[in-house]
Amino acid sequence: MCPTTATRWWYTSAFRWPEFDFSLSSSVFRWPGGFDLSYLTSGWSLESFRWFDLSIVDDLVWTFISLVESLALPNKLDDLIESTCKQTPNYNLCISSLQSDPRSSKATNVEGLGLVMVDVVKSKAQATLDRINQLLKQQKSSSTSTGTTTSTLKQALDQCALNYGAILNGDIPQATEAFTKGDFKFAQQGSDDAANEANLCENEFTPSGSSPITQMNKDVHDVAVVTSSMAKIKRMKKNSISLLLFHITLFILLKSHYCYVLPLNEGNDLIEQTCKKTPHYDLCVSTLKSNPESSDSDLRGLAHIMVDTVLSKASDTLNFIRALLKQAPDENLEKSLAYCAELYIPVVKYSLPQVIDALTGGHFGFANYGISDAAKQAQACEKTFSGSDKSPLAEKNTLLHDLSE
Repeated sequence: MCPTTATRWWYTSAFRWPEFDFSLSSSVFRWPGGFDLSYLTSGWSLESFRWFDLSIVDDLVWTFISLVESLALPNKLDDLIESTCKQTPNYNLCISSLQSDPRSSKATNVEGLGLVMVDVVKSKAQATLDRINQLLKQQKSSSTSTGTTTSTLKQALDQCALNYGAILNGDIPQATEAFTKGDFKFAQQGSDDAANEANLCENEFTPSGSSPITQMNKDVHDVAVVTSSMAKIKRMKKNSISLLLFHITLFILLKSHYCYVLPLNEGNDLIEQTCKKTPHYDLCVSTLKSNPESSDSDLRGLAHIMVDTVLSKASDTLNFIRALLKQAPDENLEKSLAYCAELYIPVVKYSLPQVIDALTGGHFGFANYGISDAAKQAQACEKTFSGSDKSPLAEKNTLLHDLSE
C-alpha cells in the first residue's frame, strides 16, 4: 500500500553486486580497491532504510560520490590530462588541444577538460562554417560573371551550412550544458552528433570526391570524438562506482513502487489543473484532450503527449520550410528560410527526441531546457523576417512557441 502523503518514498532491502557486497542490515561497507568505509555506515539497519524520502537519498548519494571521486583525483594537472587523454581514441590530438588552451590549467576534473574540448569543437566548427559561406559567395560570384553555376557543389555546400548550423546551434550548447550539469549521457550524445554532422557534410561531396573542406571536416569530427570519449569516461566511472549501482537499483524499485496521488476525478481534472499553470490554457487543454491517451495519463504522461505534439508540429514546419526553399522567389526570403531551417533541424533531430528521453529517464531539468530551446528557436526564426518580407511561417512558429511554453 502506498503512503497516504504526497511525498515520494522508496522501499528496499539488500543488494549484491559482483564488485561490491552491501547489506543494509550490516555495518560493513567495503569499496572495491581497499577503501574501508564501514565507519560511514555504522549504526545503519534495515528498519532505518525501510521508508525514506528519495530527495534525501539523492543528496546523500551524490555528495558521497563527489567525496569519493575527489579522493581519486590526480595530484597534478599533467597527470589529469595524461590519464584522460590515454582513454581517448586520439591521444596526441587530445594532448595538443588541451595543452594549447590556458583554461586547462584550471581544470580539476574530467568534466572541466570536457568543457575545454567542447569549445575546441565550437571553434573549429565555426571556422568551417565561415569557410563554407566564403565558398558559397565565390560560387555566386562565379555564376554571376559566367552565367553558369556548378549546382552540385552549391547544393553540397548549402547542406553543409545546415549541418554546421546544427552543430553550433544544437550540439555545442547541449554538450556545454550537459558537461556543466554533470549529465554525461547528453554530453556524449551532443558530441557524437557533432561528429556525425561533420561526416554527413563530407559525404555530400561524394561520389565526385571534390570536397574543398575535407581536412576541416576531419578536424571537427576528430575533436568531437575526443570530446565524446571524455563524456564516456565520466559515464563509465560513475557506472563503476558501486554506490551508484545501488542508486540505480533504488530508481528501478522506485518506478515499480511509485505512488502517484491523483485527484479523485483523475483524467480531465488533472488536465484542467495542469493547464491552468501554463500560459496558454485553451491550447493546452485542446491539445491534451485531442489525444485519447491523456484521460489515463499521469503528469509525466501528459508531458510526453505535449512533447510528442511539439515534435510533430516542428517536423511539419521543417518540411514546410524545405518546400518553400525550393520555390523562394527572391534571395532575401531564401536566406531567411535557410536560417529557419538551421534552427529547426537540431530541434527536430536532437533537442525534442532528447527531451522525450530525458522525461523517460527522470531528467526533468534537461527536459525543461530542451523544450524551452524549441520555443526560443521558433521565436528566433520568426524574428528573421523583417521589413517587406512577410513571414510565411508566422502561424506555425507561433503555434510551436506556444505549445513549447
